[in-house]
Amino acid sequence: MCIRDIDIHNGIFLKSPEFPNGVYAYYTTVEDTEVNNPLSAFDGTRTPLFPYVIGDTYNSKLKDFNIAYESDQDLDLPSLDLVRNTKQYNINEYQYVAQANKNTRINSKVNTTSKGIIERVDIVTAGKDYNVNDKLTFDNLTISFIVDESLENYVQLHKWLYGIGFPKSRQQFTEFRADESVTPTATRGISTDIGDVKPATPSRGLFGDATLTILSNKNNPLVEVRFRDVYPASLSGLDYNQNNTDVEYLTATCDFKYTLYEIITI
Repeated sequence: MCIRDIDIHNGIFLKSPEFPNGVYAYYTTVEDTEVNNPLSAFDGTRTPLFPYVIGDTYNSKLKDFNIAYESDQDLDLPSLDLVRNTKQYNINEYQYVAQANKNTRINSKVNTTSKGIIERVDIVTAGKDYNVNDKLTFDNLTISFIVDESLENYVQLHKWLYGIGFPKSRQQFTEFRADESVTPTATRGISTDIGDVKPATPSRGLFGDATLTILSNKNNPLVEVRFRDVYPASLSGLDYNQNNTDVEYLTATCDFKYTLYEIITI
């Protein structure tokens, strides 16, 4: 191509291996030979030749955005309803998308499929000090409480602790299920011998749920901590002292184990 082939816009319609159907493009005009002068700014390249690059006229209608002073990379191009057509650039990753910058619904039809294999799986980073499906463990829930005058609350915890542990005999476990457990009556066993075949005791009969409510300075509930599958693990003794002249309330401490807890904002 020589300079007389381009039009007044410095462009021409040509066919090439990349564009066999032809495409109109603008061209930068340069000399035929390279400059061989170390002192020249164009040493090793070709000197620009008039009319150089795109001038004051264009083959297509000019978009004001292209020459506006405020046009820069900070603009939200999708909001300007501009479409980037990449088909003619023959870019592999956009081979089947003619308008890659536009949200376009494309329907594809799968004609055939073939079986493949996974040769290997690389773990880039396995993390540290944890595994998927780890079993979480929590510290015990420790409750200190005032023992009432008849020791009712203390005795209830004592029966619960003895019932699930039966330190003397299995009869303690049977009595706990029959009298204290929340297990429905229809599923409670009444055997006194561990060898007897009776209905299984649901775990619900041994465990319970507990809720700890946190109050505001005006005694309004703020947060609930809900513990699941709670059961007593230890119960402190009672400290009696007949030498005290002032009124002192008996207190006790009970440690509970549980499966999990949830924090609920009210």
